[in-house]
Amino acid sequence: MKKNAPMWIMVGIVVLLAGFLGFKAFQEKTSPQPPVQANFPPKGGEKQTTDPSQEIKEVKQERKKSKIPETDPEQGEIFVEGEVKAVDVEKRILTIDQHMDDNSVSITPNVAVAKDAIIQNKESDVTLGEIKVGDIVGMILTKDRQARAVLVNF
Repeated sequence: MKKNAPMWIMVGIVVLLAGFLGFKAFQEKTSPQPPVQANFPPKGGEKQTTDPSQEIKEVKQERKKSKIPETDPEQGEIFVEGEVKAVDVEKRILTIDQHMDDNSVSITPNVAVAKDAIIQNKESDVTLGEIKVGDIVGMILTKDRQARAVLVNF
């Protein structure tokens, strides 16, 4: 074993030197890159800045979930359910394929949505523009067959 000691010392030095040189070469190849600048607006109310001296503040926008009064049959209200086939945000009209059962009241496919209607998904209030074709909706319709509440994917 003593005869091989100088050889093992040389092997150790070579391994250490090769490891150090390899690490140095790796560091040089991974030089810092400038940050990528996006050309789209930030999501979730975040503030975007390119000036590193400016502090970035994250603003969380909490969406509320309004309370929807129950359907009142005495006032002529009904609850209908169906799949969204079209959304006209400007005219505030939802076109649905109504899901029917034994107790369903048949309605026209085009349902007007009241300006003050509450529109909700499972988590919070949403806008009419956030309803997509294919969503399943439940609607409370007034006696005039205008939606006062829309539940999306309830």
